[in-house]
Amino acid sequence: MAEDIRKLVDHAAALIRAIHTPIFPEALKNVLIGTLPFDSSVIYAYDGEKPPIDLFHFPDDKPSLLSLEDYQRGAYLLDPVFHAYQRGTSTGVHRLKDLAPDHFFRSEYFRSYYEKTGIISELLLYIPMPTSGTVVISIAREQGRSQFGKKDVDHLKCIEPIVREAIIRHWRNPEITEIAARPSAGRFDALPGRVQDAVIDSGRLPLTNREVEVISLILRGYSSASIASMLNISTGTVKVHRKNVYAKLEISSQGELFSLFLPLLTRAVV
Repeated sequence: MAEDIRKLVDHAAALIRAIHTPIFPEALKNVLIGTLPFDSSVIYAYDGEKPPIDLFHFPDDKPSLLSLEDYQRGAYLLDPVFHAYQRGTSTGVHRLKDLAPDHFFRSEYFRSYYEKTGIISELLLYIPMPTSGTVVISIAREQGRSQFGKKDVDHLKCIEPIVREAIIRHWRNPEITEIAARPSAGRFDALPGRVQDAVIDSGRLPLTNREVEVISLILRGYSSASIASMLNISTGTVKVHRKNVYAKLEISSQGELFSLFLPLLTRAVV
């Protein structure tokens, strides 16, 4: 135990020394993996509905339906990690399963993208920056390992203050400054607008505002009961809206809904 603590202290000291140097990400990895074993980690910076900045990956993304470019163009709007940030998730350590919508692990986004990464368990560190944006660190375990447990969460919480302060000091400039400089679309939740634009651009009948709200929440992995509660309508009304949308879009399933919208949400803007 004493040896483990000594190693962690040494890693923390190395992390501080690495601030504003190219070796900072590797030093950060040593602190994290010295606290709890994991297989992969990514670091993003979010600000409002703007496309996320990919600050660092170690190792590279696992093969999946989506590329990094697809994620940054629009698929991030469906990501429960991003949506939790939009909802104002508190600073600190969170488990993905506590942040995700109630039907996320049955959603088409999960089946078509997330599941293909091989990830079975994920922890998130949310770190608001002093001026603008929030840095989110994702730590994941893949098939063949056990899921993160309470002890893992507790260990990560112990070193979170050190990681948070180092992140703030290292990435304050220039990357986070870049976020604040990007033009904003003018609304906090961009997904409904992107959904409506995609429908119109595809030549289909436009949706009503309520239909767009319902479909946006379905795409994110919310159940009909959750959508009804969030929009203060009945479950039956949610189902009517969904049926009407499917008729306008000439589809009959959530799988078709996802297959229709993902290419439209992630296409390159010319």
